[in-house]
Amino acid sequence: MNTDPSITLSATTATISASHPTLDFTYTVSEPEGTPVIITVANTKFATVGNVAITHTTSNNHIRAVFDGTTAYTDATITVTASDGVNTGVGTMTISTSYTEELHQPSGTTRLLALSFNSGGLGKSGSWGTPTVSGSPTYNNTGGTLNSGYGSGWSSGTYLSPSELSSTQSNRNKTFIAWYKGTQNNGTNSAYSPGVPIFGDNSGAVHLGFGLEDGVICICGGSSASKGTTSVIDNNWRMLAFTCTTGDVAEAYVDSSGTMTKEISNKGIATSYNKVDHIGTGYPYSGMDYPTALDAIQIYEGILTQSQLQAIYDKGTT
Repeated sequence: MNTDPSITLSATTATISASHPTLDFTYTVSEPEGTPVIITVANTKFATVGNVAITHTTSNNHIRAVFDGTTAYTDATITVTASDGVNTGVGTMTISTSYTEELHQPSGTTRLLALSFNSGGLGKSGSWGTPTVSGSPTYNNTGGTLNSGYGSGWSSGTYLSPSELSSTQSNRNKTFIAWYKGTQNNGTNSAYSPGVPIFGDNSGAVHLGFGLEDGVICICGGSSASKGTTSVIDNNWRMLAFTCTTGDVAEAYVDSSGTMTKEISNKGIATSYNKVDHIGTGYPYSGMDYPTALDAIQIYEGILTQSQLQAIYDKGTT
């Protein structure tokens, strides 16, 4: 009578994250009759090259799977089979990925500033210094993007101000990103500051502002205001992105049904007064209000592409 061999894995489930994209596990084979066995490795839902690279080292019964950190999988499997030529034993590893990342930085980009609001405080990364905190923003522990913390309580006297943006024209050749949550449909009908300023200026010479007007993205500058079309005031976290070239041309993107979509193009903002050195506030024109909630704020050197912005959005959603 031929007895089935058995195979036992060191673990049978795994969750892969962006910070830990490599899975290592081992197996143990039992063959009661002492018959030589052949080990084979197969998988479902991914290939052994490309998105996931699998190596099998027979000398120490070790299997390694290296994931690309981008492609999502749910209940994928690696199956290890031991065969004595007649009967088989099978062990299965079930794998899912979790590539969410609150402050994702796309490959090849230069991030100047990244701000989070977790654990009751202001978190900062990037080459710039920590912004000056004016007033007393509220740092909420949960409820933000990916249920992290978020910042609220913004007002005319409560805001963040990076010193690197204090000089005029400091907005040039940069990408500004913020996640917003609220239901505000404020409008100022101003050429200089939107109804809900997110990146703004509160000086008397204000000539530039990025935020919302009438519930859609807005760029104020160049003596006029330009608005997008997608409403973002559904009280869900929405990603907004604004870019400025060295030639004073600004554009803006918003997540529309999960796709980062350019809704303001080629807007001229040239003026000698340009700067957006305040986060969470702007010039208090009639009809304006301050953003209800902000999270995962980032500023990059250069103009990020649509695909790079999409990668940030994809990693920052639940």
